Amino acid sequence: MGENGIFVHNGCGDEIPWSSKEVKSGAEDLEKGALSVTVTNRSQAEELFLGMYQGDGYVNTSGWSSKEVSNFYGSRGGTYHWDDTFDSNGVLQFHSDKNPDSKTPHLQIHPERGKVIRIFFGA
Repeated sequence: MGENGIFVHNGCGDEIPWSSKEVKSGAEDLEKGALSVTVTNRSQAEELFLGMYQGDGYVNTSGWSSKEVSNFYGSRGGTYHWDDTFDSNGVLQFHSDKNPDSKTPHLQIHPERGKVIRIFFGA
């Protein structure tokens, strides 16, 4: 309710369409339970996150190690982070070079329950 007792709604009645077939396809795959999808660039990954997960209470922990997140919040559930910064060895920060995800930038989402979701981009 607004301060004058008027119901305030953020929506405009119609859903905003996805910006491309690629993003729409990624959204459909995630809705069906896919744990990873790939889009062309970071802005498309941002669009997927905002369109599908915004408002669910996720906390951005980009730049934190998994240990720091777990120590601060008690678990990684309900957090997300961008893995898009490479170290001097050409591996994504906080990743082992043996990790198959260490070479491709991605958004990593940790639901409260269930498995980690990754949106890869720039591959």
